[in-house]
Amino acid sequence: MEPIMVTVPPNTPYEERYSHPGEEFYFVVEGVLVFRIEGKEYLLNAGDSIHFPSEKLHEWKNPTNDEAVLISVLTPVIF
Repeated sequence: MEPIMVTVPPNTPYEERYSHPGEEFYFVVEGVLVFRIEGKEYLLNAGDSIHFPSEKLHEWKNPTNDEAVLISVLTPVIF
């Protein structure tokens, strides 16, 4: 597993869809993020988390005027 703290700038649109082997877990430390997984959107606020197979087509965006901070845990290690 690979844990990473990620800061997502304000008003970041969906940029690129990903699909790869493994699993992903995200915990929103602060801010708001929208995850789109296989076309379905999930709104996550601070304190929320999400877990899904990485093979599912996924992307995220920060639709707010504030930065968002999340903890990302991936397996296998891809970075």
